[in-house]
Amino acid sequence: MSTALKGTTLRLIVPKDSSNNVLATLGPASKVESMDTVLSAGKLTTDHIVSNIKEYSRLRDELFHTIRQFGLVRNARPASPEARDYTSTLDEARKELDEKKTHYQDLQSRVENLERQIEEAKKQTNRISEVIQAGFNSTDVDFSKGEFNRILGRVPARKLQDAQRALQKQFSDQIVLAPGTRIKDWVYVLVAAPLDKIPQALQTLLLYDFTQAEIPKTEEPDLNIAKKVLETGAKELAQDLDEAKGEMKRFQEQASERLNQLADTVQDSLILLQAVLKMGEGSMASRAFAWLAKTPAPKILNSLSKQGALFETE
Repeated sequence: MSTALKGTTLRLIVPKDSSNNVLATLGPASKVESMDTVLSAGKLTTDHIVSNIKEYSRLRDELFHTIRQFGLVRNARPASPEARDYTSTLDEARKELDEKKTHYQDLQSRVENLERQIEEAKKQTNRISEVIQAGFNSTDVDFSKGEFNRILGRVPARKLQDAQRALQKQFSDQIVLAPGTRIKDWVYVLVAAPLDKIPQALQTLLLYDFTQAEIPKTEEPDLNIAKKVLETGAKELAQDLDEAKGEMKRFQEQASERLNQLADTVQDSLILLQAVLKMGEGSMASRAFAWLAKTPAPKILNSLSKQGALFETE
C-alpha cells in the first residue's frame, strides 16, 4: 500500500499575474510544481458549476472516508493536467468508487463470516470438551427428545450432598442428579428434570454455588469424534480465512493507488470549478501543487487568500 509523504500538501489555483508572489509566500522549504492554464468549465452554466461543486465536495469527502475505511493511506499528488469533462468525470469517479466499496464489503463480509464460523467452532469444541471432562456423553446430555431437559454444571464438592438433598426435598422423584468427574474442589453434575421444573431446579442449585455449563448440540453420539470433526473443520476454515485475508490485502494494495488517483482528480476538479466561479471563464491562472515540510501557519494561508489564491490542504 502507498506510503504518505511527510508534511502537508497544498493544491492551489492562483491568478497568473500574481502567481510568482503567491508561490514565494510558501517559503524556500517547499517543493512546488506549477503550470499555467486557462480556466474553463466547458459548457457548464453557472448553476451547473455550483451544482457540480457541491457534488464534487460530497464525493471528495466520501473518497477520503473510504480510504480510511479500507485501512489505506492518503497520498496526495498532482492530478493529470489534461482537460476534462467535469460531469462525466464526476459520474465515472462515483461509479468506480461504488464498485470498490461493493468489492470491499463483499470481501469484508467473507472475512467476518469465516471469523464467526471459526469462533463458533471453538466455542462448540470447548463445550464438548467440558462435557467429556465432566464424564458424560452425548446421550446423557441430549434433551432433543422427550419431556425432560438437562442442566450441566459443577458445584463445590463439599456442597454436593446438600444440593442433592435440597433437590430431593423440593422435587421428590421428579428430578435426577447424576454426579460426574471431580476436579480438585469441584464436582460436575448433570440434572435431568421436566421442562417446567428446570428454572426452579436451577435456582435451587445456585444456592449451592452451582456454575452452569453450556450443553453442546451434536448428533454424533461419540463426543470425542464430534470434537475431532470440529477441530478439523476449524483448521479448514482457518485456511479459508487466510486466503480471504490475502485476497483482501491484494485488493487494498490495488485500491490504494486507484482511490488516491480518484481523490486527486476530484480535488483538482473541485478547485478548478471554484476558480472558474471566482475568477471567471477564460481567465489565465497557475495550477500549483506544493509539498510543505509542516502545516502552514494561519498567517500564510490568510496571505494566500488575500492574494486571490484558492487552495486545499491535506
